[in-house]
Amino acid sequence: MKVECDSSIAVQNGFRDTNQSRYVFGNVLRFDCNAGYNLMGYAAIACQSTGIWNTSTLPTYTPVDCMNFSTPAHALVRYPNGTTFKSQAHIQCDPGFNISGSSVLICNETGKWEPAPPN
Repeated sequence: MKVECDSSIAVQNGFRDTNQSRYVFGNVLRFDCNAGYNLMGYAAIACQSTGIWNTSTLPTYTPVDCMNFSTPAHALVRYPNGTTFKSQAHIQCDPGFNISGSSVLICNETGKWEPAPPN
C-alpha cells in the first residue's frame, strides 16, 4: 500500500492548481493566487515517503498594494481602507478648484489605481 499525504489542504485567497484525489510519495501539490493577491511562501509542496508534506507551512496570500499616489495640486486624498486590492482613494478639491477626472479610484488586481488619478 502506498503512503498518502493529506489531500484536503485548502488555502485562503489562493487555490490549488493541481486537484488530485490522492497524493502519494513523490506527488507535488502546487498553489497559485486569486486575482489581486501575491503568494508568500512555497508555491509547491511534495509528498514525502512518510506521508507528510515536505513543509508544515502552507503559502499565504497578501493583497496587492497600489501604494499612495502623488496628491494632485489643490486637493486632498484620503485612503479610508488603505491602499490594497479593492480599496478606494477619495479625492476632494480645495475650495475654488474643480476636479478633472474621477473623485473615487479603486485599487485593481494588478496594483494600479482605476481610473487614473485626476488633475
